[in-house]
Amino acid sequence: MEKGENDCSFRFQESEAALKLEWCERVIHSPLEVQEQKNGYFRYWGYIEEVERYLRVVTLEDRETIETAHFDRNYEKRRR
Repeated sequence: MEKGENDCSFRFQESEAALKLEWCERVIHSPLEVQEQKNGYFRYWGYIEEVERYLRVVTLEDRETIETAHFDRNYEKRRR
């Protein structure tokens, strides 16, 4: 993949090293929830069946470039 084709910059913590780009893309394209942040970035949440966990993906204003992604253990509690 050439630079600019699908610019994605990941800043994963070591514990998040098992995240897959395809999961992030899946969450962005079919989210359970989307929130716009005050800084113009977007938060997306989705459930990843393979690991039975919720994933939060944050994109830049373009809604494509991934800023961060991590499993969100508090998502289900927050939705109640």
